[in-house]
This record gives sequence, C-alpha cells and structure tokens, in this order.
Amino acid sequence: MVDQKSLAEAFSDKTTSSLGGPQPSFSVTVPQDPLRATEKGPSADGELTAEERREKEKEYQAIRSAIAADEPWSPYVPSRFEEYFSRIPLKPKRLRGHCSFILLSVSGFAALTGLLMGYDMCIVAVVLDPVSQDFNLCGSADTCNAKTLFVSVLAPGAMLGSVLGGIVADRYGRRPGLLLSDFCLFLASILFACGFAYWIALTGRFFVGVGVGTGFVVYSTYMSEIAPTDIRGILVACQEVAQCTGCLFAYVLAAIWGGSPWRVMMGGAGIIALLQIVGEVFVLPESPRYLLRHGRGSEARAAAMRLFNFQNKDQLDTFLAVLLRDIAQELEEFVDQRDEVLKTGVKQNSLAYYLYKYKMLVVANARPMFIAVGCAVAQNLTAANSVIYFAIDIFKMAGIEDPYLAGAGVGAMKFMGVICCLCLVERIGRRVLLLIGSFGSMACHLIMGSGFLLKDLRMASLSGMSAADEAAALSGPTTLLVVGMLAFMFLWNISWAALMFVVASEVLPNGSRGIGMGMTITAFWTVAFIMQSTLEPLFMAITIAGTFFLFSGLSALAGMFVYFYVPEGKGVGLEEMVHVSARRSRMTPEERAAVNERTRANAALAAEGAAAGAAGRATARAARAAAAEANTAALHDAEAGSEVHSMIQENDQAQKDWEQSSDTQEEEAKESGLNEQAYSGTPYNAETEEVRVGLQNRRAPDHDISTNTAGL
Repeated sequence: MVDQKSLAEAFSDKTTSSLGGPQPSFSVTVPQDPLRATEKGPSADGELTAEERREKEKEYQAIRSAIAADEPWSPYVPSRFEEYFSRIPLKPKRLRGHCSFILLSVSGFAALTGLLMGYDMCIVAVVLDPVSQDFNLCGSADTCNAKTLFVSVLAPGAMLGSVLGGIVADRYGRRPGLLLSDFCLFLASILFACGFAYWIALTGRFFVGVGVGTGFVVYSTYMSEIAPTDIRGILVACQEVAQCTGCLFAYVLAAIWGGSPWRVMMGGAGIIALLQIVGEVFVLPESPRYLLRHGRGSEARAAAMRLFNFQNKDQLDTFLAVLLRDIAQELEEFVDQRDEVLKTGVKQNSLAYYLYKYKMLVVANARPMFIAVGCAVAQNLTAANSVIYFAIDIFKMAGIEDPYLAGAGVGAMKFMGVICCLCLVERIGRRVLLLIGSFGSMACHLIMGSGFLLKDLRMASLSGMSAADEAAALSGPTTLLVVGMLAFMFLWNISWAALMFVVASEVLPNGSRGIGMGMTITAFWTVAFIMQSTLEPLFMAITIAGTFFLFSGLSALAGMFVYFYVPEGKGVGLEEMVHVSARRSRMTPEERAAVNERTRANAALAAEGAAAGAAGRATARAARAAAAEANTAALHDAEAGSEVHSMIQENDQAQKDWEQSSDTQEEEAKESGLNEQAYSGTPYNAETEEVRVGLQNRRAPDHDISTNTAGL
C-alpha cells in the first residue's frame, strides 16, 4: 500500500493540483510491495493465492512505475510550429502561466467534436421540411409520426453512444472514444449524401446520435482530466462554444441557400469529421490521469510533458506524484471492490462480473451519481433540446415571414450566451449561472406561452379584417414570441448548455468518471427522447401556449434541484468535489470562512493527535523492542543454564561411577588376599592412579562451571 501519510506530508503545504502554483523539488519513493499484509482475497481460506497476488500487483503497477526515481529525464522537444506559436501571448492574461499553447491547441482540436455535434443537431431544424417533402412523409399535413421520428431517432442512438463511450473511455482510453465518435459522424455524413431512401437517412440520423452520445461522454471526461483547476470550467465549456458555432453555421447556410440542398448540407460535415480523425491519430495525447491509473507510467510522463511542457524533472515528478496521491486510494478501493465481486463466485471478466461491479460502483458513488444524472434530467426539463429542433416550425407558427433568418438569430444568441458563460463560469461560479438559467428559462417560457395565448385571442377577433390590419394586430404577440425565444436561447446557453457537462464531470470521482458520464448522458438522451417525441403531440393536446406554460413549471423544478443539490465547483480540485455539498455552497462568504476555520482547527487538532499517537506508538515500539531483546537474552541464559545443569549431572554421575568402580576393585583385591599395604604398592596402584587422574580430568570443568554459574 502506498505510504499515504508521507505523500500527504510532502504535498500538504507545498503542492497544488493547479499548474500555476509553485512546483517544489523533491523525490518520491514508492515501496516495492504495496500489498497490504492483512488484506484478504477471495480465496476460500481467506489468503491471497499466487495468481491473485500477481493480479493485485498489476493493479498497483502505476504506483511503482509512474514516478520511478531512476528513470532518466527526457524533456519534450516541441516542433517548429509549436515553438513559433508558443511565443504568442495568451489572452486573456489569466490563462498565462496555467497552460501551454499545445494544451490550448489540443483543447481546441478536441472541441471540433462539439462543432460537428452542433452542426448535425441544428441542421435538422433547417432541413426538416425539405426532407419531409422529398420523401413525402406527411402528405398534406404539417406534422406526422415519420417527421417526428426523423428528429427523435437521434436520442436512441445517443443512448447507445453514451454507454459505448463510457465503456470505451474507461477500458481503452479517452482518445479511442473520440475516434469512435468521429467515425460514427463520418459514416452518417456518407449515408446522408448517398442515401436516396428514407430509411437510409433515418439510419444516418441514428449514427449521428451514436457519435453525439459518445462525444458528449468522452470529451467532457477528457477535458476535465487534462485541464488545470483554474481554467477547467472554461476548457470543458469549449465544447458548447464549438456546438454553438456549428449551430450558427448551419443556420447561416440555411439563410443563404434555404433548405433545398439538404444532402450537401448534411453530408458536408464528413469533411470535418475526417480531419479530426487524422488529428486524433497524430496530434491528441492520451489523458495522463488515465494512463497513470492504468499503470502506463512512462506514457503518462510523455503525455504530461507534451501537454504542460515542464521545465525539469522535479516539476514533472511533482505533477505525477500529485496525481498519484489522488488516485492511490481509488486504486485500493477498485481492487477491494473487485475482490468483493469475486467473492460472490462470478468469473472475472464475465458479463455477471461487470454487471455486479457496475452495481457496486453505482452504490459506492450514489451521491455524485445522483447529482450528475439529476443535472442531465434538469437540463431537459427546460425543454431547450426539444424547442431547438422545431425552432423553424415554431417561428412559422408565430407568423415570422423569414423563419430561416430568425433561426440565424437563434444561433447567434446561442453563441453569445456560451461566450458569456465562458467569461463568468470561473468568476461567479456554476451554481449562480445555473440558477439564472433555470429561473430565466421559466420566465421565457411564460413569455412565449403568453405570446401564443395572446396570438390565439387576437386571431379569434380578426375575422373580416384586411391583411394589413391583421399583420398590425399580430405584430405585438409575434414580437413577444421572438423576444422570448431569443432570450430563452441566450439564458439556456449561459447556463445549462455547457455547465451540465462541467458539473457532471466535476462531481464524479476519477475511478468512475467514464462510466458515470455514460450514465449521465444515457439519462440525458432518454429524457430528451421523451421530450422530443411528445412536443408536437403536446401542441395538439394542450395547445402551444399550454405546452410552454408546462415547460415553465418544469424549468422551476430544475432551478429547485440546483438550489438544493448542486455543489459549487469553482476553484475546487476534482478529488475534493466529493466533499463539497450544496448546503455549504449556499453559505455566505463569512459563513464559509467560519466553517473553513473550524475545519482547519479540527484538522490541526487531528494532526496534533496523530503526531502524539505516532510518538506514543514509537515509544511503545521501542519498549516492545527492549522487551523482546530482554526476552531473547533471558532465553539465551536459560539455555546456557540448562547446559550447565546437564554438565553437573554428568560429573556427578561420573563421580558415582568412579566411586563404585573403586569399591568394586577394593572388594576384588580383598577377595584375592591382598592387604591394604600390598594394595597401595602393587601394580594395581598404577591403574588406580590412572582412574583418579581420569576422574580429575573429568571433574576439571567443575571450577569453570562454578565460575560460569556464579552470575546466574
């Protein structure tokens, strides 16, 4: 197990996860055996088998290889193109010192996914009538199920794409996920350009959905992992800027060409998709956070060097060690969860294994999952994803003479709104913008509903009027509707359009961000499919005015969700978001400062207690070591005493044997008729002397024994 305490001490006062702060110089060492000695595996006897230990060893390979002290320093050498453009001062100034030019280039290149998605989504509002006329979908009617299906079929494809995107992003990497998204969009463009049957165009719309769903998941995950904390919200929201740019481009083309050349307009997006596929193969690096978590330490080094252009090895090691500190606990939790799954008896890498693991992942991260999925639902409750597809039809029903020009106004307001979002997201925070967008959408829906209601009332009293008088009477409701629609698009794009992905990617933990974003986007497109499929039926069932009044109430619910559940992520590291609550985000700065002061005081007390506990444990360890040494010495002395006792017993036995032998010899001599005088002078005396000398030699250790045992 990684020494979390030493890492925490190393980074507590010196290191931040933002690349703009100071980068201290120090080395980090990682134990060679990170396995916990008391950890139990899934085997029957509770001990890890050799195979299980090897498997667990692989899970921690990132910890050993990521910041190896003996790995040589190999700085990244930028190309002449990168070196030239790196001299350009970054604007605004707050970006300087936080990221390299190549990081911004990678962010912009990845955001082309959003450009494709925005274009493919908004072009449908432009070509919906020409497609319906070419394939004769509705006959003489204004609406029909086939026309609605052409719009809503994108949602099931996006559901599938969001699931695939989450799996691909977590298993194969963020860059392969972006490749999958662009490939689906490129294939859809070919089907649009070459398909001369309705079902072929419908299949193309489905593949657009797969590409859009995959891109939503992977881009948000990728950008949240490579972006520094201070500008993470800006870079993640760049996707929405690109989407609005693509949407604006689609409406501008419609205003210039109309909707007639719809095959060219829908098939032309394949060129951008093909360009991005080439760039993703040769330009985009993989996320260092993903590489480090999957044990690819050398690749993580190379990717980090390319993205952030560190000046020396210490800065790079510090950056990787910060990431390592953040994901070490998640790696342990991941292994523990895997072991818990294997204890159920399922086979690893089987379908049941992944389903059970998926369930445990959701249960373990219930709160962030709820917030992320809730944001996806709340964004759809504002109904913008439904209204934008039928914007041209709504303008026609409102009496606009040139609906394509009004559609271009929608694209312009979307673009202006998301630019304002980029300027404000790191200044006033996510929550404030989401609250403004939610309750602002509620007001705009009320305005549009009132406009349609007023229009219907005016139309009932216009019988017999001239065309000029009728146009004058309806100008007020029409103006109200246009203002409400444009304001709605601005307020939605200043908030939910971009920030849903920012908030969802921030609140989800690193280890489950890919799967969590997959669940979020799946929920998003599920609700979007319901809203899109029921929009025109609602128009006919409860009137257009009643539908917008309903949307107003749903937008109010979205605002209440933000107020009570969504935390503020401005200036908060990804790994710290799990500890930030909506209640704390609602505090005033003074209340938050007081809470922070109490938190710091509690942390200081905890650190003091931990230090005292560590000192006590050190004293106890020293006492145990001294006791163990004393026990060892006593055991040694006891063994020596046992040996001495054996020697004494042997000497006593030898003395007894000698005395018995002497008595026997004396008896034999007496029996042989020898007297005492004769016995002392006979040859027997030599033998007896020899026995006595031998006995003395055997008793010689007696002195040593007494000497050696004197201290016992």
